[in-house]
Amino acid sequence: MEMKDFLVKVKENEAKKLKLIQIDIKNYGYLEFMKPKTEDLFKYLEIVANSNEIIDGKDIEEPKDGKTEEPKDKNKEKEAQKIDIKNLSHVIKASSELMYNCSSFLKSKELRNIYPGIHNFDIPTEIFGWDQVIDIASQIMEKFGGSKEISKTKKILDDEIKN
Repeated sequence: MEMKDFLVKVKENEAKKLKLIQIDIKNYGYLEFMKPKTEDLFKYLEIVANSNEIIDGKDIEEPKDGKTEEPKDKNKEKEAQKIDIKNLSHVIKASSELMYNCSSFLKSKELRNIYPGIHNFDIPTEIFGWDQVIDIASQIMEKFGGSKEISKTKKILDDEIKN
């Protein structure tokens, strides 16, 4: 293969890639999101994956008989809850930042003027709430080729939110 053939293939493949999606957001309708930059994608994935590892195995103990059970130690439960809240806040911030970076609407000056004291990356959370922000960011990742790990983490976080 020669360089010009390779470049033709690169251009063909780039033209086929999904670059823009619309997500139906409760109480708002469809909002467009652009494909995340690789840097934003990796940052989000790293935070979600790290949170998933901690949340997923946070408070299960393995007794000698091999059966898993919830911890009986109240201090361990409180510590697990602190870890959950801390990791949940990291996921919320990462989700909000991903949404902000992928949406021209959320970056608009008019919208930023409505929230003058709020950091730009926190605007999506202010508008949609943290539960929707996590859901929307998960959809962005799934539509743009994010891993199944995102879906798993979203389910774990949804279960944590319900409790």
